[in-house]
Amino acid sequence: MGDNPQETFSPSVGGNEGIPAQPAIVFPVTGKSISAALLEYGMDVENDVKKFAKTPDGKKAVQIARSKGMTGTDEEILLNLYKNPLMMQEIYGNNEESDSDDDASAQSATPSPALLMSIYLGSPVYTFTSDYIRADMTGNPMANMFGASPVTIIDLKGKVSYSVINLMGLSAAIKSPVNHSTNEIGFTDYFLKITNANDASVTKKTGKFGEYQCAIHSIEVPVKEGKDADGKPDHSLYKMHALLSGDPQAMLTDDKSIKYSPAYKLFIEACFTNDLDAKLPAQIDWNMERAQKNPGLMVAYILRDENGNEAIYKLKNVTLNQPVDEGQFQIPQGYDIVTQEEFDQKLKSKYNFKNIMKQQLRTGGQ
Repeated sequence: MGDNPQETFSPSVGGNEGIPAQPAIVFPVTGKSISAALLEYGMDVENDVKKFAKTPDGKKAVQIARSKGMTGTDEEILLNLYKNPLMMQEIYGNNEESDSDDDASAQSATPSPALLMSIYLGSPVYTFTSDYIRADMTGNPMANMFGASPVTIIDLKGKVSYSVINLMGLSAAIKSPVNHSTNEIGFTDYFLKITNANDASVTKKTGKFGEYQCAIHSIEVPVKEGKDADGKPDHSLYKMHALLSGDPQAMLTDDKSIKYSPAYKLFIEACFTNDLDAKLPAQIDWNMERAQKNPGLMVAYILRDENGNEAIYKLKNVTLNQPVDEGQFQIPQGYDIVTQEEFDQKLKSKYNFKNIMKQQLRTGGQ
């Protein structure tokens, strides 16, 4: 699929300083460019940064970050800290060790819901062309820490997708058919299906988000234990609720220790617009129509809990007529094309106990 390597196309900013670098996914260079539209999404942390920069703990965080070599304005430094969970943890740890008894000061050091969500969601960039849709999961420190650098390529003509990934020493392109099950249901129905939230209430309305006129799908979800595809307990709603409440430790809580409250609720608003239809490739409308019944580009995904804690995931940047090498949509050399089942089997085989022991014997335990 091409002889000359090229590193993963990353049009968005970085910000994972301090996290060990993982093997880059290298794509071929063909020398042939095609025109694309780039859409970058991410959590809206800018307002949190402005507020935090004015607090005593925000100023202290900036001071510590500067002592470690970070440069820029106070807000720029805090924004980079939001993308660097290791340094942020160190700084928050320093704040926690402070002798101050000021509760307001301690509260100001708590990571915001938007920050916590951004650590897990990252800032995906979608690249749309006439034949392909590509998603680069950039700015996701959690994925990077676990050794994964996922890129998804959707072949529109072939109606198949490839998840190109480095995970625990395995490089593969996981192939799957484009999911047409969402043809029959809308966005809210799909969300309720994957969360098993059958007792949620759903409303649809029109309104504004920023400069865009939108169709808004609103969901009110009681936070209860769900069931996964195998019928086992699923606590994803609980963990999402915990992140909104500013409790990152809940992501690591043992399932048996989880306690639900009848008061727990999630409020979700997804905002879709047709305002950009004339400027963007038709493939975006095709993709949105397939996923939501009605055409429209998602410009915001707003999450709230019953206490008003809020995180907004939104369209942050649109770049039109961007030249992109065709090799960015081809499977790199050295990546086996496999099904999800085949990849899972490879992972189990590589990391089963016998194989690990054989590796230890070969290397003398080094």
